[in-house]
Amino acid sequence: MALWVTVTEADTYFATRLGALDVWTASVDKTAALTTAQNQLIASGRFLLPAPPNEALAEAVCEQALFLLRHGDGVDRRTGLRDMGVRRAGVVEETYEGEAGRIPVCAQAMGILRDYRVGDRIRTGRIWRDDAQP
Repeated sequence: MALWVTVTEADTYFATRLGALDVWTASVDKTAALTTAQNQLIASGRFLLPAPPNEALAEAVCEQALFLLRHGDGVDRRTGLRDMGVRRAGVVEETYEGEAGRIPVCAQAMGILRDYRVGDRIRTGRIWRDDAQP
């Protein structure tokens, strides 16, 4: 599978993203981060993604990769708890409902991909019917 964004493009994107260079460092497996982020966006089932990929998809992959680098361990632990059916946990009394089995997608990627969200494609409106018409 081809990546929607290259490591070089991601480096350029993160150079202008406040705080990104704190975690997007030489010690990171950048290809793995981008690949995992892209796979999560595809597998999330939340988007109807265009082909070929565009700039929005590349930016969303970068944001999801950044999210994983910053919060990946915590996300994995919480996802594991939700998948085990936990609805309340620990000292802080967290509650996990409605998201069991869903792949977490960061708010920035959700915003970037808002035009591709599943469910946002269908719009409803009022229809008036004139019963007097044959």
